[in-house]
Amino acid sequence: ITAEQLKQLFEKRAKMGLCLDVSHAYLWSPQETEKIITLLGKKITQVHYSATYRKKDHQSFKTITEQFIKSIQPIKKLKAPVILEENMTFASIKQIQEEIQLAKSLLLMEKA
Repeated sequence: ITAEQLKQLFEKRAKMGLCLDVSHAYLWSPQETEKIITLLGKKITQVHYSATYRKKDHQSFKTITEQFIKSIQPIKKLKAPVILEENMTFASIKQIQEEIQLAKSLLLMEKA
């Protein structure tokens, strides 16, 4: 379903909200997150935040590209909660803490 199709769906269902998964959106298109936010920003109730790598979703932020960093910049405009969603396979608490810090730093980074 495209961003435009989502817009049509939400026009018919005023009380419905949207969970934006930036990893899934990026797999559709590097511009999809921005399109969805432009068309449906007020309908977004939460953001699922993870990276993509080699066409796999919910990956570590250590694997991301500059193009992916650019694609997530529009989520900074939202006033919705951001939920870290990853397939974490870390060997230690320290690695988990590092991943969380990296994810936070990307949200705070200035637009590239």
